[in-house]
Amino acid sequence: MIMDTRTVLTQDERPITAVYFDGEDAGGYKIGQTVRPFGDDARTVIKIEAYAEKGQSSMVPWVAVYNEDGIIMRVAAEYVSIHY
Repeated sequence: MIMDTRTVLTQDERPITAVYFDGEDAGGYKIGQTVRPFGDDARTVIKIEAYAEKGQSSMVPWVAVYNEDGIIMRVAAEYVSIHY
């Protein structure tokens, strides 16, 4: 039996434009935003992508935020608000 590894979030074809953490003043990331990951030189957020990772009994949706150098942050989708 072949297992479908997609989640509803990863099947959505709309581009993600921003992710925000829940809570007052918690912050987040949006496409085009300048960030300084780990105190490094300023970089621009160029892509936010949903993907799935194996959980204990099913696939769990995650979100990755990229700058020019690669992934700067990843988080389980349940902890952020996703904007299209």
